[in-house]
Amino acid sequence: MDTIDQNLRAIRSLMERSTRFTSISGISGVLAGAYALAGAWAAEVYFLPAGAKGAMVFTALLILSLALLTAGLLSYRNARRHGERINSRPVRLLLSSLGLPLLAGGVFTLLLLEQGYLGLLSGSMLAFYGLALINASKYTAAYIKKLGVLQTALGLMAVAWPAHSLLLWSLGFGWLHIGFGFYVHWKHEP
Repeated sequence: MDTIDQNLRAIRSLMERSTRFTSISGISGVLAGAYALAGAWAAEVYFLPAGAKGAMVFTALLILSLALLTAGLLSYRNARRHGERINSRPVRLLLSSLGLPLLAGGVFTLLLLEQGYLGLLSGSMLAFYGLALINASKYTAAYIKKLGVLQTALGLMAVAWPAHSLLLWSLGFGWLHIGFGFYVHWKHEP
């Protein structure tokens, strides 16, 4: 019976590796959260009081770029350690499932900014990001879906309570990433 269980686990593991990318870096989540908290602090202290929309957009793009670069590099390193190929079908599916909702959310957010709906920016960023995570979760670890649901819920709360949108944005992009990053690192990384 032990041999049957081991064989079934081996088959399941092989099938999962062929359809899912599981080398997501927990440390990249922690760093992405730290980048977001630093950006939220800069927005609160410098940009919002001065009404500097351009500086806020630049900071948001910088945070996004740093987070994506960090996630890409550290996940690539993890993939090499685990013998996964970074140019595989699961990675392509993951990136396309994540990328389309993120792109749509980015365009939507820029349109909100252009139209002057500043109170909806944080909520729309969180909601679209959460939906992108939910959409991409079928090609990666199951906890990504949970993170997506929490991000989407925070996004809806930020739209409902725009006076607290920066706080909710910090909670979602900052603290949730840090918490999930530590969880992933502790649970799945050596």
